[in-house]
Amino acid sequence: MQGTVGGAPMVVPGDGSPVYKGDELPPLVDLEGDCGGVACPAAMRGKMLDNSSVGRLRIGENTERAGPGDRPAVPFVISVDGQVVDESGQITNEGMFGVSPNARSVDKQRKTDLDLSSVDIQIKFDGLDAEPLLNVSTVPVQRIFREGEPIRFYATSNYPAFISRAEVRIYEDNVAWANKPVAVVPINVNDEAAWVMPARSGREFRYVLRVYDAKGRFDETVPMTIASTRGEFLSDSGHGVAPGNAEDRTAFRNIPVYGGAITVYGKNVPDGYGIVAFDELVPLDPKGTFVTQRILPPGQHVVDVAVDGGSKAGGLYFSRDVNIPTNDWFYVALADFTVGKRTGDSGIEEVRTGEFDKVWNSGRLAFYLRGKIKGKFLLTAAADTGENEVRNLFRDLDARDPRELLRRIDPDKYYPVYGDDSTSVEDAPTNGKFYVRLQRGESHVMWGNYKTKISGTRFLQVDRGLYGAEMVLRSAGNTANGQPKFEATAFAAKPDTLPQRDEFLGTGGSAYFLKRQRIIEGSETLHIEYRDKVTGRIIERRALVYGEDYTIDYLQGVVILDAPLSSGSIDDGAVRDGALGGLKAYMVAQYEYRARAGDMENYVFGGRAQTWVGKHVRLGATGIKDSTGLSDQKAYGADLRVQRSDDTYIDGEIAYSKGPGFGLSRSTDGGLTLADQDTAGREGLSAKAWSSVVKWPSRISAGSALPADLAATTSRRRPVFPA
Repeated sequence: MQGTVGGAPMVVPGDGSPVYKGDELPPLVDLEGDCGGVACPAAMRGKMLDNSSVGRLRIGENTERAGPGDRPAVPFVISVDGQVVDESGQITNEGMFGVSPNARSVDKQRKTDLDLSSVDIQIKFDGLDAEPLLNVSTVPVQRIFREGEPIRFYATSNYPAFISRAEVRIYEDNVAWANKPVAVVPINVNDEAAWVMPARSGREFRYVLRVYDAKGRFDETVPMTIASTRGEFLSDSGHGVAPGNAEDRTAFRNIPVYGGAITVYGKNVPDGYGIVAFDELVPLDPKGTFVTQRILPPGQHVVDVAVDGGSKAGGLYFSRDVNIPTNDWFYVALADFTVGKRTGDSGIEEVRTGEFDKVWNSGRLAFYLRGKIKGKFLLTAAADTGENEVRNLFRDLDARDPRELLRRIDPDKYYPVYGDDSTSVEDAPTNGKFYVRLQRGESHVMWGNYKTKISGTRFLQVDRGLYGAEMVLRSAGNTANGQPKFEATAFAAKPDTLPQRDEFLGTGGSAYFLKRQRIIEGSETLHIEYRDKVTGRIIERRALVYGEDYTIDYLQGVVILDAPLSSGSIDDGAVRDGALGGLKAYMVAQYEYRARAGDMENYVFGGRAQTWVGKHVRLGATGIKDSTGLSDQKAYGADLRVQRSDDTYIDGEIAYSKGPGFGLSRSTDGGLTLADQDTAGREGLSAKAWSSVVKWPSRISAGSALPADLAATTSRRRPVFPA
């Protein structure tokens, strides 16, 4: 806007140009450059020369852009905490609770935040760490129910915006039709549904929650069990306010979830009042505290929060506009450089000529970055050159960090008191100087530390913790049993380590001594396997989780299980899984260790791809090459599965290998003594192996409901196949 200030002018002696008294200024008017045919004179506003001009400034990235309704009639508006200051300097409606409907959008948001804070409620946004949660539980939490008793299921999830429908699927155990649901109960997410326990005592069931998106892709939880009884029983129900809420029990995930997480939490909710957020009633604990979260897609959203009272007039209502950006970034960087000059008496002689530079320099560059790209890609990157000469900062970026040993020190043993309950998370794990990972859904490409896992094959399974490159691709669609229609894994690394596999028969204790020491931190993969006593066939395999199921001393190579592992299991069914009854229990440890102090010129790469052709046929191919000197090995193979259901299928596989590969160590006393098998194959010789497995469920007799899984397995290895 251009113009001058009108009013009664006065002449300043010796100058002749008009000025205006500050206390006589009328409202500002637009003269549109019309000053009677002469140049518009400069005006005085008090003692200040009013010769300013108005231009356009670029709006900063973190500044909320005002809309057309936010532009007032006067050139500017002053607001304090969302309330406008009038011409007299007074705040309009000062102290008022609530938002004026005529207020600008930016003022409404600020006033809403203050009003929420005054009643101990907060709304938080996180666009980078949105973890999907899915769970289901009975209400109340218990396992045993009487015949004919209604059972209430409570389904919880923090991404209902991506879910079109949900259902609780109930299966009966110990019957031939165990993989066919006896009931499918529709349910709304974050709501309840009921099902009546059928008649006949002693029946056991398992239930899962399955949720679908608009394209038919589905996620499913791990099974939970319930059972029926006729008699009286001591209830094992819990008293949780919201059973299963904020816990994730997802068995497999196919629905792509992206965007940002909106969390509403608060405390001190008065008795008789309830909280409604995201159009749902939020559970309160006995202290009046609550928390709820939703993952919403990118875009503009309105978050409504209500504190409802018992009467119609009682209650508070808040509405907060939230914009979830398509791109969201967090980054931090460090640059440190030092330049120095050495001076001294010229009479001081150097021990060796040129040992010290007169002018020296050193530096360090480091950064951490985490960002969301186009709302669907998540990029994580970090680098630390370490302190070195400037000319050497970017050399050997892929080399291992020599300070790796220091990371193996258990901080709880040396720093017992921290003063808080914080949790440390290593978001960019790497043994080198940099880390990068680009992720979309369940697919990613990366460089850093990772655990490669190749399964679906009997002879060429890979479970190793490596430092290098990895790629995992999984299709968005899924089969009828929840598996991706296509998935591929590829990896390449120069590990400078060797793999080791130890097998321990359960001893009834918790301590097991690994064969190797100086284990690479985080490289271990532990499983509990139950095997047939006669054939050695693996009947069941369960992965162990560090911190929950076991702890490990990486320097000494000692594993402590959370619970003792017995040497076998007892069959309680009418049909025994083994000829002698019972199964042998083994703890299997796969890990990486450093063999010697010198560098190892070894490398390993491999991959696997598998795809479903139609609904019932799966094709797979696997290849591995490992170069470690005496244990060089190359192996490849193909496999086929024809599947009708999870327990009815035919498997066929053929594999070829060349080289000895790696052996394993076995122990029956917890690692006190070990029987070593150094190499599984022979150097320079090729080997071939094939196998076929046929499995289908049956019944003991006609009309019987008792299951009898019938399986036939045939395999052959020649001359000696390293698997």
